[in-house]
Amino acid sequence: MTRLRRPLLALAIGLVLIVGGCATIISGRTSDVQLVSSPPEARVVVQDAEGKVVAQAITPASVSLKRSRKWFRPARYTATFEKYGYETAQATIDPTFNPWAIGNLAVGGGLGVVVDVATGALYRFKTDNVQQALAATNMGQPPMLISGSQPTPPAPQTAVRTASAANEVRR
Repeated sequence: MTRLRRPLLALAIGLVLIVGGCATIISGRTSDVQLVSSPPEARVVVQDAEGKVVAQAITPASVSLKRSRKWFRPARYTATFEKYGYETAQATIDPTFNPWAIGNLAVGGGLGVVVDVATGALYRFKTDNVQQALAATNMGQPPMLISGSQPTPPAPQTAVRTASAANEVRR
């Protein structure tokens, strides 16, 4: 019986070492996040918590973002959407616990947890599809008149004559 236990124990330890980190195997170190704006074709800049630009794209787009920045430090991002004629808008990309990490407890654990923490797979983003509506500005719209006020008259235009036009008049 002891002879059978050692190979099984070795196999179990080997499996834990090979499989270690359920969330890492299932989810990976990065996550693809879809960035969509309404209207489309807005410029989007994604920055990490320190303000470093990690991605730039034109919507709709997909960007690959790291799940963590350091051990036990999930990554947080801000996506800034810009389009001419629309107000700039921001959306946050926040982390949450990755339930696949619980698989480490079922497989036997400790090493798997360490692997998931080291790779960032312990976390995932609350959403992998960021949709942002942009509000139109009143650019190109005539200014609003206040009741009882008169519009400002246009500035007078002065005539500019070229030398050839002046010569034509003299003839």
